[in-house]
Amino acid sequence: MKMAWIVGVLGRCRLLWRIGLALSLSWGCVHAADAPVVLDGQYAGGVVWSELRFLHEQGTPLGLDQVQARLDEFESNSGHPLSTFGVVKFPVWLYLPVQVPAGAETDWVFTIDYPIVQRFDLFLTANGQLVQHVARGSSVARDDAKPRSVAISIPLHLRDAMTYGIWLRVQSAGPMLLPMRLQKAGDAIAQAEVDQLVMGLICGIELTLLLYCLLQWVSLREPVFWMYSLMTFGVMLSNIFFYGLGWRFLWPDQLWVQAHMDGTVTFFGSVGTFLFVGEVLAGGDSQRRRFLWAMRACAALSAVFMVIYLLDGFAHDVFLLLFTLWPFVPSMMAIPYTLFKADKSNSIAKALLLVWAVYVEALLLTFGAMYGWQGWPSVSFWTVRAFPIAAAIDSVLFLYVLGLRSKGVRVAAQRAALERDALQTMAYTDALTGVLNRRGLDTALDSMLTQASVDNQAAVMVLDLDGFKPINDTYGHDVGDVLLRAVAQRLKGQVRSSDLVVRLGGDEFVVVARDLTNALQVQELAAKLLHVLQQPYRLNTTLGNIQVHVGVTIGYALAPIDSTDAFELIKFADMALYEGKRQGKGCVQRYAKVVALQA
Repeated sequence: MKMAWIVGVLGRCRLLWRIGLALSLSWGCVHAADAPVVLDGQYAGGVVWSELRFLHEQGTPLGLDQVQARLDEFESNSGHPLSTFGVVKFPVWLYLPVQVPAGAETDWVFTIDYPIVQRFDLFLTANGQLVQHVARGSSVARDDAKPRSVAISIPLHLRDAMTYGIWLRVQSAGPMLLPMRLQKAGDAIAQAEVDQLVMGLICGIELTLLLYCLLQWVSLREPVFWMYSLMTFGVMLSNIFFYGLGWRFLWPDQLWVQAHMDGTVTFFGSVGTFLFVGEVLAGGDSQRRRFLWAMRACAALSAVFMVIYLLDGFAHDVFLLLFTLWPFVPSMMAIPYTLFKADKSNSIAKALLLVWAVYVEALLLTFGAMYGWQGWPSVSFWTVRAFPIAAAIDSVLFLYVLGLRSKGVRVAAQRAALERDALQTMAYTDALTGVLNRRGLDTALDSMLTQASVDNQAAVMVLDLDGFKPINDTYGHDVGDVLLRAVAQRLKGQVRSSDLVVRLGGDEFVVVARDLTNALQVQELAAKLLHVLQQPYRLNTTLGNIQVHVGVTIGYALAPIDSTDAFELIKFADMALYEGKRQGKGCVQRYAKVVALQA
């Protein structure tokens, strides 16, 4: 009880201390904001957000004379750590007094580092009189030369020994993000060069990835490549729009294009993201087709949203809600499935988790800065560019994901090919001996006979074992099978790699020899086979080591001399075999000839 009371007292003291600190800081800041910014040698330039004072129009348009008369109604801006007013419906006036001492530098540039502000009017007054008025923004057609800076940069017409008032009227259809700087001209040029370097590097990376995947799609015709290209193009177009490259360099003064580009790039990029993420996560998984079709449905919905937006069919508040939330939807839909697959050590899922982490962090950082979320980092050069930098990183990571997915598809195709080859091998191979079967013989022999000629003959030899049945009856079929395997191995050991060894069934084999020039070569090979097969067999069986002896009879026919038809050649060789059997077995017999070699 006592401990709880002590904690409560400490909490109240801490709250009072914070209130007092805030009041003292705000009091000091209010007075600091009344004093002009002195542009002397001690002032190096920089962010002027805390020195500004502001006034909301509240629906009634105000002119410069009116806001000058209401200067005492301007509020201090120093209590707002973020350079944003969030989403406001009405324009905001900002005021910054500056003083240029005698002999001080007069080349200064006022910059807003968020180029898609809808309209930005700068009024420069001296002694209450208008000295300079410049209008900029995405809804303003420019009649001057294209500036080199991506940001909105306005050179100020200042003289020394003068005090000026910088009045700003800002209007924005979306979040009023206002990272503003007052810089020396040389510093502004250097900052613009850094900005161009960063954005050029980011867009260059994305353009390279886009072209690479388009070429891959053209060559491989894999849908996932054009989906990646669509997503990358959407990200690149988004960066080109949101960071001023589009309306300053690509579609200058095209006000309708600029006014409709924010929703277009948001929904267009979502189309590619939904399609790509759905394909890489579930494209090859038959168990997750529902997820794939859900992602495709959301891609179609994004396209519908884009058309409605281009036709000005959305109310402003509805569009802002979709503009804020819709970019999160692909990751929110994919993260649960990604986590499920990551638990199964899926490399694609793990890479996508890293992608989502970078992507969501960048979105939160960007939207937090835009809408002025409490506790979020202040608006700065890097905060404003957090999303394009993260998008470039994610584009590279997505390419890695695409590589993993392509590798998976390739491995699956190779596995399917191996399985297909294995099935084909099984279909054409004798299961017991491992040599070709009758189907394999028919296929291979048909191919061989198309190349047969008088100078390139092929011999078909049919072999039948003599005395196999008694061994099979005496020792059993297991021993008979071991003997058949041994016979097949002896045959393979005596022929060339281009020749064929076939088991037709039972104890009958076929040997096909190719690339022969005369019948003598066939007789020599047949005699060698006859001799080798008649040697004793020492078999390692379940009954122990057994030695057996079998004989063999061989009949053969020649192509193209006897025939060029595979069926006829086997038939003729078989007829020669039976002739050899009739004459006493253990011999080699040529079809239609009375030539025999006794063993």
